[in-house]
Amino acid sequence: MYVFKDSLGRIAGELSRNIGKVLEVEFKKMGHFLSGREWGIISYLFNNKGMNQNSLCEVTGSDKVSVKRLIDGLESKKLVCRKVSPVDRRHYILSLTKKGDSVYDDLSPIAARIIAMSSSDIHDVELQLAIKTLKRINQNLKRMVEQTD
Repeated sequence: MYVFKDSLGRIAGELSRNIGKVLEVEFKKMGHFLSGREWGIISYLFNNKGMNQNSLCEVTGSDKVSVKRLIDGLESKKLVCRKVSPVDRRHYILSLTKKGDSVYDDLSPIAARIIAMSSSDIHDVELQLAIKTLKRINQNLKRMVEQTD
């Protein structure tokens, strides 16, 4: 029997929202006003240079309009810049600005500390198994989505 309160989707969603809330509070203490979703974009772009907006949609599981809004906001904060793709002029290549790189350098240790604290009472083996299991569930769901397309 399905029980929403104990469902994987609800728990995963709540986990994601709570990580975002804690990140926002800690970032604000450092003078950076970023949402958890904005941090995700910054972090991903730092570690994946030269990504286009469509790829970012796939990676984040967000629709084009949501990603465009996030990028617009980060661009207005001068953290991200867009350049027209030399391969396909309909697409933009995204990269962090120098200020974006600096923000990543400032906030990355905070994000790492929060994640470490949130799992401090969980053995490494348990945590790695949980991550591996969540990845498998996500792959199963992706296959299900592909079958419906």
